[in-house]
Amino acid sequence: MTLKGINLRSIVVAGFVGGYVMTQVDHYLAGMFGMFGMYPDDAWFFVRHHIDGILFAFLFAWPAVYLRLPGKGWAKGAAYGALLWLAVSVASGIAGAMGSFTFSQMPMTTGGLLSAVFLHVVYGFFVGAIYVTPPESNKPEEETFYMFTPRKRPDMVHHNS
Repeated sequence: MTLKGINLRSIVVAGFVGGYVMTQVDHYLAGMFGMFGMYPDDAWFFVRHHIDGILFAFLFAWPAVYLRLPGKGWAKGAAYGALLWLAVSVASGIAGAMGSFTFSQMPMTTGGLLSAVFLHVVYGFFVGAIYVTPPESNKPEEETFYMFTPRKRPDMVHHNS
C-alpha cells in the first residue's frame, strides 16, 4: 500500500523498529563513558517515543526528502538521523528559550549531546536499512502527484522517429 510515493507498511515497521532500537541502545549503554541513560523507564514515554519514531519516519520516506539524501538505504537513514537530531535540538533550544517548562528543565551536557547525536543516527540507520521504497507506479507520469516535479522515468521518455 502506497501513499504519495511512500510504502506505508514498510515505513510504519521501520519507524517502530528504529524508535525501539534507539531506546534499547540508550538503556543498554546507560552510564557508559558518562553518557546515555537519557530516556526514563516510563511506559507512557515509551509509547510516545514510538509514535514519534513512526511520524518522523514518514518525513524520511517522503520522496521530496528521501530522493535528496545521499547514499542508499542505511546511509540515507544515518544522514537523516543526524539531520533530525539537528532539527530537534534547534527546535528544543528555541522552545526552552521561549519559556517552555519541559525544555527549560533539560540542560544538555556534552555527554548528553553526544548521546543524542549517536542515538538519532542509530534511529536513522535502522529506519533507512528497513524501509523499502514502493515499486514503480504503472500510472502515467502526469497522474502521479508529488510536491516537487518528478524526474523523468526512462520508460516514459518518447523519442521522435
